[in-house]
Amino acid sequence: STLSRMNSRLEMIYYGKNRLRSWIDNQQALNGLDPRGNDVDQSNQFGLEINQTLSTLITVKNSIQLRKKQVESTVSTLRNRNVEGWWNEFQLQIKLSESLDFDLGLMAGSDSGKQQGNSFSSQAYGLLLNGRFFFNKTGRFQSQISWVNAVEKNKLAYLPPEALNGFPVGTSFRSNTRLQYFLNRSVSMIFTLNTIDDSR
Repeated sequence: STLSRMNSRLEMIYYGKNRLRSWIDNQQALNGLDPRGNDVDQSNQFGLEINQTLSTLITVKNSIQLRKKQVESTVSTLRNRNVEGWWNEFQLQIKLSESLDFDLGLMAGSDSGKQQGNSFSSQAYGLLLNGRFFFNKTGRFQSQISWVNAVEKNKLAYLPPEALNGFPVGTSFRSNTRLQYFLNRSVSMIFTLNTIDDSR
């Protein structure tokens, strides 16, 4: 049995009044743990992230990814699939005070390809709200809520897990809440709550 993974990443970062980050990521994985054959997984991604400061209180952030993924299996042709598309997130980051800030975001993406011999074409759009409150040197509270609606044009009931950033067909509602409280300089307590409501 064989299991291997190769990953190469080229990243460029520019710091100034505005911050720019771009990257190229290539991954190739071989999974030969199944005695019936191998699965070969190849993926390529190009990303660009721009942070633009409009004022001391407002920052605009935009991140876009172009990606391509292909899975080939000698175990079963049902495992074969390919996905190609893009995903974009636009966020408006607002700082209300030294202890409170939040982000308002829009998400959108499109992916198409083949799975189990069937062609698919999918699109998604959604909203994101992320808020942070910092206690006076004693901890922080952070909560993120996202709502995404995904559709498949050929009326397939499901999509590959790589498509649309992992969001399934239909409406998805997710939340992530984290509370961290520092007892002293070396000890802190962390409470985390995650919720997911979707077709899966």
